Parts: sequence; C-alpha cells; structure tokens
Amino acid sequence: MRIHRLLSLILVVPACLASPAIANATITVANIQSSHTWRHSHDAGTPGTSTGSVAVTSAPSRSGKALRLSTTYTNYGGERYESSMVDNVYANNFVYDAWVYIKDSAKGVKIIEMDLNHVIGNGWTVIMGFQCDGWSGTWDYTANKGTAKSPNDKWIHSGVKCSPQSWALNKWHHVQIHYFHDNKGYVTYQSVVLDGVTHKLGVRVFSGFALGWGKTILTNFQVDGGTKYQYNSNVFLDNLNVSYW
Repeated sequence: MRIHRLLSLILVVPACLASPAIANATITVANIQSSHTWRHSHDAGTPGTSTGSVAVTSAPSRSGKALRLSTTYTNYGGERYESSMVDNVYANNFVYDAWVYIKDSAKGVKIIEMDLNHVIGNGWTVIMGFQCDGWSGTWDYTANKGTAKSPNDKWIHSGVKCSPQSWALNKWHHVQIHYFHDNKGYVTYQSVVLDGVTHKLGVRVFSGFALGWGKTILTNFQVDGGTKYQYNSNVFLDNLNVSYW
C-alpha cells in the first residue's frame, strides 16, 4: 500500500451519512491524470518487485488525454503512482472521481488502489485509502490501529464485493469514492459508486498519521500484481477529478 497497512476502532455510523451531494462551495481539481506531476515507485509494503512508467495518450481515452500506467511486477509486487496538488487545510469532505480501463487481460492485476492523503491543520496526514481487492473480493479501506505518532495501519474488508478480475476488459469503469474526515484524524468512508451503482459504507475509523509531511493533498493510484511470475499490465486512468469542501 504506501507506508501502511491498517485496523482501528471502528464505529458504524447511520446510513444517512452515505454519499453526500457535492456542495456549491466545492473546489474541483480536474483532469489530474494529464498533469506533469506524476511520480511512481515500488510500494515497499508489498512483496516482490515492480517497475512502472507513465505516458499521456489519446487512445484509449475519454478526454483525449488519458494516463497509461504500464507496470511490470514479480511475486505480487505493487507499483504506486502519485500526484500532488495544493493543500487546503480547511477541507473536510472529499470525492475521488475517476475512470479506469484495464487493457486486454486482468490476470495479473489483483488490486487497484485509489487513495487521497490530506495534511490537516495540526500537521497530521489523514490517509483515506481505498482499494478493489481481488484477494478478498471486497472493497477495502484503511485505518490506523495505533496512534498518530506510533501508527499501526491495516486494510479492513468492507464486505462490499469488488475484484478487478470481475471488471470487463477494454472498457471504461467509473469509480466515485465519497469520504469525510474531522480535524482529529477520524475518517468516515461514506460510499463507493462503481459504474453507477452506489454501495453505502457508513464506517468511521481513526486514520491520522504524524508523518511530518508538508502541506499537500496527494492522490495515489496503485496496481498490485497477482502472480508469482513476471507480468506486465497496462491500466489507463482518465477524467481523474478530486473535489473537496
């Protein structure tokens, strides 16, 4: 995953906290996939090895400028792709909105991870980690079982079904993740929408980390391999918009 893998005090909240409408005061950073700020590296939290490259392409694409993520991995390695934007320490509500396309074969694409990391006013980084997990067949989210200064991060299976192997190949899939966090590092994962179908989550967990980062809102998109042997994948990302208020 990134610097983490996590579980914590989980409080179930009412279903009315699912999928808020985007407020009029929203700031939307659009088409992040076509920016020149993308970096990538092997996720040391995964086994094996991985290497990657990025390129803006017009085909396949919805906007004319999709991002091609070409990944080579062995022994279940994961490659993390990330892009930063200007921070707003006063934001609490977030929507991660993206279109994802898996080319030709999903055999070796076991996990697709989509995260937002937000540095808040007290300097902590709130990690809003979310992934479609082909191992468990569920949408997973992250939480910090420890403290901000002594973190113990875990993935938690939501119980809502998801696997990259079930996504149709050579077709665009629309993912929208809604979440809220307070100023004490608690995140409410409200809902995930896949291809127009809304799944309510309504779970609240602690996910604050004292990492010493500078002010940022950081987007992560990660592809994890699902085979022991070397495998190459091409996943495309388009119309990646992050809204916050």
